[in-house]
Amino acid sequence: MRVKFKVKHIVLYVLLPLLLISSTVYILMIPQVSAWLHGRTNQSLAEQRTELLEDLAKASAPERINIIRQKVIGSGGSYTPFSFDVYIGSNSSQSGGDSESASPLQPAEQIDLLNEYIAQSTPGYELEDASQQLVFLYDSLGQQQQADQALQQAMARFPTPSEQRSQLAILQAGRLLNEGDADGAKEVYQKIHPETLSQNTDLNAAYALLHARLLYTDHQADQALAVLTDAIKELKENSYSSGSDPASSMGYTPLTRMQQTIQTAIRMDEYTAGTIQGTLKRSDGTPVAGAGVFLIAEGDLNSYSSNVFDSGPYHTMTDAKGRYAFHAVMPGFYQLRLGLSFQQVDGWTWQVPADPWIHVTKGKQLQQNTVLQPLIQLKQPVNDQIITDNQIVFSWQPVKGAAYYNLEGGIQYPNGSTRSVVKENIRTPSLTITAEELYRMSMGFSYGSSGDFDSVVPESMLSFMNPNGRLSWNVIAYDSNGQQISQSSGYRLTRESMGNLPFFYLKNRILTPADRILLDKKPEEALAAYRQDVAANPQDTHALRMLTRLLSTKQSIMENTEGEAEYIKLMQRQLTLSPSSQDAYTLADYYYRQQDWTAYNKYHGLYLALNDSDPSENEIALNSYDRSTYAVALMRQNKLQEADRQFKLAMQQDPDHRFVGSYIANRLYMDHTLESALALAEQYPQHESEQAAYFWTNLLQDMQAERKQYSNTARYDQELQQKLGWYVQGHEDRLKPWASQSSKDTPIMQKFMKALLEVR
Repeated sequence: MRVKFKVKHIVLYVLLPLLLISSTVYILMIPQVSAWLHGRTNQSLAEQRTELLEDLAKASAPERINIIRQKVIGSGGSYTPFSFDVYIGSNSSQSGGDSESASPLQPAEQIDLLNEYIAQSTPGYELEDASQQLVFLYDSLGQQQQADQALQQAMARFPTPSEQRSQLAILQAGRLLNEGDADGAKEVYQKIHPETLSQNTDLNAAYALLHARLLYTDHQADQALAVLTDAIKELKENSYSSGSDPASSMGYTPLTRMQQTIQTAIRMDEYTAGTIQGTLKRSDGTPVAGAGVFLIAEGDLNSYSSNVFDSGPYHTMTDAKGRYAFHAVMPGFYQLRLGLSFQQVDGWTWQVPADPWIHVTKGKQLQQNTVLQPLIQLKQPVNDQIITDNQIVFSWQPVKGAAYYNLEGGIQYPNGSTRSVVKENIRTPSLTITAEELYRMSMGFSYGSSGDFDSVVPESMLSFMNPNGRLSWNVIAYDSNGQQISQSSGYRLTRESMGNLPFFYLKNRILTPADRILLDKKPEEALAAYRQDVAANPQDTHALRMLTRLLSTKQSIMENTEGEAEYIKLMQRQLTLSPSSQDAYTLADYYYRQQDWTAYNKYHGLYLALNDSDPSENEIALNSYDRSTYAVALMRQNKLQEADRQFKLAMQQDPDHRFVGSYIANRLYMDHTLESALALAEQYPQHESEQAAYFWTNLLQDMQAERKQYSNTARYDQELQQKLGWYVQGHEDRLKPWASQSSKDTPIMQKFMKALLEVR
């Protein structure tokens, strides 16, 4: 199933195991896991544990080793045993748990059996897996010293040289390097026999990564870069010779990422690695021990596979006091991601900082303390309450330190769910809204794998207007600085943490015949029926609303603008009959793309009025994207000073600085100096997966160099101002052909203009 959105503030959720729901933006877990289900799972594991322990007690020594191999090591997994039930990050969260592979044994029991296996079994891949599993278990208990000792003992069981011993040595050296013992890591590295790795592509990559990190830590960046370049070349050659894609190798991405990182560091004159350390605790002060902490480089953030995190160089676990540390961290921008068990996160949530970026530079030691907050308890409507009134009262327990709240409403449909902001900047722990306010909200649309209009999911179209639809809600608390404190949606797995369920039904309208046609999965017939209803009664706001939604959905799925004129005319009528900030925004966005600034200003002003927002102030209600596009619209209208001010406010709101390119162009067009533009690029690095944070900085520096080499700098400046004018005034029809030409004189200027055209 696929989902598209034509409105902002929408988040998609997909049902995951145990009826938990996870988002692609931040974590939402609707607390629908019953205590009965949780207890049933525990009972099953308890039975397995009893049976396994009885089998072990009756077995002979050789039989015990075989049972441990099959039942203990077999449940542990793979190359990197960093596996957690939940992964939480700033841009995505995911469930990683697999109840079927969970061990029924207690950690202490597993440790004893793994130690027994390591001491008595024949060296082989199972022994290697057992060793890594044992290290992971010790780490999960905060017993890092025992983990290091176990690793040493396991290595001693393997002959020298051997691939298994080399792999464990790479693991040991990486642990020592992350712990800050570079000398110890180097000593272990020097004892590795590279010839044992020749048949293992991923192990070779891990070896090269370790070597490069050691060299960089020793201030030998150029040599580190050479090691990575050679390793990538060898990996490609081996892949091509075997007929496979190099990118399919687990080691390819970490190698290329570190290569890019060191290339950027050399260019930025960064030759010293940094340190990041901190604690993970709950708000009551109790430490969270044995949690995974991953330091993810910006280029890897859009990967939703935990394997990418595990294969990177920076992952560790909190000790018994909740402490963690990363040493020998390459310069660059990173974000933290947590790996937690269901028990650790049950009833708690991590609200990622408003600016989640960690900038490692100049060998600095950075402190990053992380605090889990208790989930907000809901009062009403809850527990599948049926509401027939035209007003809905939402209420929840107040949160200490909260300056305001945002309320989100959600709908569920087969195989998915969506959620949208209903109201922002709520100053009390309650809100009363009308049913009509919910009806106005579009939740985007979902459609099937066939990718045609007939596969659209009816429930996603009706959203809150479906009296048979199960609705949900979530409330988020913020402090006076706009930092999230907590929310109501999260992992709730026990009777104690369950609380009230955030579900209700809104049954104050009856389905129309057109609605029933739509729910019968006949969108074309429903479209015709709604059109007939509007023709019969132009004041029928429901039919008009559904007609505009279906028209917009069809245009989006079919990727054409057929019927757009009819759609806009109907949207204007709908806005008159039932004023909605979302509809005003849709019209403003349409005229923004048309560059009809008179109409844009009209509908954007109406959007602000309906949204109780003032663009002249740094109001929280106007988010960074709205403010950025508003700044672009001002720039297009030659209101450069006001555009500059709005861009600055948007940059302060948006940690990713998505529109910094437009900000740079506006400032450069006003000031006529590359120096002022470069200062903006350095102050507001853009974080995007397709390019490095220093992209604009490097581009402007290159343009400075190009200008100096140009035979006539005044002429260069004149041409730059002309092309900037085309961009600022929205003349892309002129700029695109020029930027696409091949130029020997101003290739960097052309690259700069091409990059501006990509800012969206």
